[in-house]
Amino acid sequence: MLDSEARHRFYLEDSSFFNNSASYARAVYSSNISLNLTKCTFEKNYAELDGGALEVTCPKFKDCQSYLTQSAFRLNVAGRNGGGIKWNHAMPQISNNSFQNNSAAYGPDVASYPVSLVLLDQNETEATNKVAQETSFAPGQITEKPIKIAFVDHYQNIVTTDNSSQASIQTLTKNC
Repeated sequence: MLDSEARHRFYLEDSSFFNNSASYARAVYSSNISLNLTKCTFEKNYAELDGGALEVTCPKFKDCQSYLTQSAFRLNVAGRNGGGIKWNHAMPQISNNSFQNNSAAYGPDVASYPVSLVLLDQNETEATNKVAQETSFAPGQITEKPIKIAFVDHYQNIVTTDNSSQASIQTLTKNC
């Protein structure tokens, strides 16, 4: 576990993590620190809950700037969020990594948190930011089809494990 004031930076390079297991962040857990992770391998790590290989969290998000680059995430498993990587608060820069056969209930490779609501397509499997052409919502009329929405993360993936966020939908009225 790496837990320090975020003004510090921790460097992890050319390292391998195999067959680790725990409830949270099984190979590397970084909290309130800027992490530079380069050319690392994470394979067959298991987290009962979040971050099969790696979890990066920074409640003091304005101070953390993490970089995850040129690393391999293979066959990592999380029971809930982020088979490869789970992050909170401050989005790390994730680039030039490879992800193969990681799994989790939400975010098999990378998981974050809900940032917006979107309409679901008719199959209820994909989020879209556009109202489908065949769907129209006439003011004051009853819709024949249900309106289904979902919470999505920074990558437009449906956050299937969130059961605590709430949304309210109401009609707007204009005084004429």
